[in-house]
Amino acid sequence: MKYFNCKHIGFCQITLLMLLMAKAKTDAHPWRVAQIPNGNRFGCLNCHHSSYGGSRNSFGILVGTVVGKGSNASFWSGELAAKDSDGDGYSNGEELGDSDGNGKPINTAKITNPGDSRSKPGKLAQPNDDTSKPEIKIGIENEELSIMIKLNEPFRWQNTRYESLKKFPQPWMGLPDIPNEIWLKHKGNMEMRITDMMFIGNYEELGNYKIEASLLGLGDVVGEFNPETNMLNFDKLDYVPYFIVPEMILEESKDMRSWKRVKFSNSLPREYKWQEEIKIEIQMNKQENKFYRIRIEED
Repeated sequence: MKYFNCKHIGFCQITLLMLLMAKAKTDAHPWRVAQIPNGNRFGCLNCHHSSYGGSRNSFGILVGTVVGKGSNASFWSGELAAKDSDGDGYSNGEELGDSDGNGKPINTAKITNPGDSRSKPGKLAQPNDDTSKPEIKIGIENEELSIMIKLNEPFRWQNTRYESLKKFPQPWMGLPDIPNEIWLKHKGNMEMRITDMMFIGNYEELGNYKIEASLLGLGDVVGEFNPETNMLNFDKLDYVPYFIVPEMILEESKDMRSWKRVKFSNSLPREYKWQEEIKIEIQMNKQENKFYRIRIEED
C-alpha cells in the first residue's frame, strides 16, 4: 500500500490552507484558467509558482502584459501561442495543445505547463516503469479542499478498458450513439463490444506497444498503442485507455500520530482515463486543526 500525506506529497495542515484561502481567491482567477487552452490541467500553476496563486511564473508574467490586472478580458491569441515563455524549446501553444492559438485545443494527456521549463512534451510513456511517483495539486473552493491526484501508473495491457473516440448509432431508435469498447483481461482473455454485439477472444503481446487479437466472428486484428497520443489503434479506430481506480482510504488526524478513517465528500469514480487526474474533495471544518492522508491499496 502507499501513503500520501503531508510529509510525502505536500498535504498541508488545514489551518494553513485556511490562511491561504484569501490569497487563492484574490490571485488565482477561475475565469482566467478557463480562458487558457486545457487550462484545467494545471489550474493556477499555469500562471503562478503555487497552486494557490501568488507570484507569477514566466507564462503568467507574459499574460500580465496582455491583460489588465483583475480584468476578465479574453487574452489567448496566436501571438501568445507562438511564444516560448519558459524557454524549453516548445511554444506556449504546443504545450497547451493549441499551437495555432485559434481557441480550439486538442484534449490530450501530453498537455504540459507553459510556465515550467521542466514540463515539456515529447517524453514518451514508458511501459513497466515504476519509478514515476504520483503528483498532487491542492485547491480550495467554497470551504472545500479539492485534491487532484495524478497516479502516473505505468502503461499496461491487462485489466484495461478501451473506449473508441468515434461513436456509433445503436440499433434502437431514440437512443444516443455509443462508442465501441474493448476489455483486455487476465491471461490474455479479452472481450469487445460493437454497438449491441459482443465478441470474445484472446490477445497476445507482440511487444511493448503492440498486440495481436483473435476474436470469434472477427478474426485476427493487430492493435498498436501510440505513446505520443496515448491512444490504441485497433481495426482502424482510435481507442482511449481507462484504468481501474485503486481503493483509496481517506484518514484524518489531529496530531499525525493517531489516524481514523473518514468518508470522501464525493464518491470516487470506478475508473479514470489513463494519465489524467482523479479529483477528491474534502469538506473542511474551520474550527478544527486536522491533517489528512490518503492510503492507496495495491494489489
